[in-house]
Amino acid sequence: MRESESADLGKGVVATHAAGHSVVAAVRDPISFDVSAFDPARMMVVEIDLRNEDKIRASVDATRVSFGRIDTLVNNAGHGVLWPTSRSSPHRFQTAQAPDRRTVRGRAR
Repeated sequence: MRESESADLGKGVVATHAAGHSVVAAVRDPISFDVSAFDPARMMVVEIDLRNEDKIRASVDATRVSFGRIDTLVNNAGHGVLWPTSRSSPHRFQTAQAPDRRTVRGRAR
């Protein structure tokens, strides 16, 4: 999946959940995320870098301030692996797995 396809998938998830719910889209480039089709009272876009714990915390805190809580977390983050994992160095493999470990286990609590 190319980055643009991943971004389109994320936008589709946001559009689906925005009907009747408050949604926070945590994205790498908030300027490129078009929010014109969404109710601004129920939509917030935050910049996030999953390699940076402070940005993760700031995004979670901003969500809680604006909406009070997080009911559902959809993780569309990832790092593409274009080679067999059997030929990957441990560092390269850990880098590919880091977004899932940091978001799902670390921040969903």
